[in-house]
Amino acid sequence: MMNKKTADLNFIDIDALKDNFTWLVLKRIDLDANARRYYAIGWQETLLGWAVVRLYGRMGGPRRTIDPQPFDSLDEAWPTIRKLIKTRLNHGYVIAQELTDVQPVLSISFRWPPSPTLDMEQLALFEEQ
Repeated sequence: MMNKKTADLNFIDIDALKDNFTWLVLKRIDLDANARRYYAIGWQETLLGWAVVRLYGRMGGPRRTIDPQPFDSLDEAWPTIRKLIKTRLNHGYVIAQELTDVQPVLSISFRWPPSPTLDMEQLALFEEQ
């Protein structure tokens, strides 16, 4: 029998996201466990070239970042991005935004260090409908 996690992994063609990849935001909401988390994976230009950027945290709480991981090209970075997406899906996250430019959710641009919290307008984009 296929559980929800397995069904999500089989439904999403992660490699199809590669052509126009900029940011992907995933969320996990479990009201019984009081869990309202997000995880954003981005491909963005930094001062030292292009890098995989990751932001995560509790919705409405402080934003945490993982140091940007530099790569020479998206082709070189894609196995890492693919693994990050699959890992989050395996941990119960679902896609919160389709593959679009979701920088307004994260901030106008990636800043190092990033602003410490998401404001209420940004949080509203994560709410379940």
